[in-house]
Amino acid sequence: MSDFTPPGGEGDRDQPPRYPGAPGYDASAPGAMPGGESAMVTKPPVPKSLAMAVNFMYAGAVVSLISLIITLFSRGAIHDAVVKASNQSGAKHLTATEISTAVNVSFGIGIVLGIIGVGLWVLMARKNQDGRWWARVVATVLTVLAVLSTLSTLTRSGSTAFTTILSIVTVIIAIIATVLLYRPDSGEFFAQCKAMRNPR
Repeated sequence: MSDFTPPGGEGDRDQPPRYPGAPGYDASAPGAMPGGESAMVTKPPVPKSLAMAVNFMYAGAVVSLISLIITLFSRGAIHDAVVKASNQSGAKHLTATEISTAVNVSFGIGIVLGIIGVGLWVLMARKNQDGRWWARVVATVLTVLAVLSTLSTLTRSGSTAFTTILSIVTVIIAIIATVLLYRPDSGEFFAQCKAMRNPR
């Protein structure tokens, strides 16, 4: 009798059958069962409006960093402002120890807020570029807070002209970035990313 070779050749005679879901199963191989095709979904490209918004956010981070650097060298100005406020108040004047404590607290708060500000700008830029829906909401809330903070700065007499200018520049950048986040192409991008991360 002649030898019979099964379809697939000698190399496949000793190979066990492979099933979908088993290790080594190749859904794209010839003869693969239907339904094994890849379900990967590619992220949509970042639209122009959102890219501009992200650039403005990084610009805001730079402005905040400049403000932080200025704060690092403004201990003397803070001391003078505290002394001036103490002399103008109708209450008892602050002692040297109380003035020193007030200066240290104000200086520390300024440093911490400056670091947080830079971090928030960078975080919002990265997360909005990634299409995170919550990041757009947070950025909007932060913009409203920046506007209120700037209005408060304009009404205070202790702020220097340069500090006031930086605050105004920061809030303008925040407003422009937020408006760009709500452009139609940006809104479509956020919707697509949300649907991609939460498929039905």
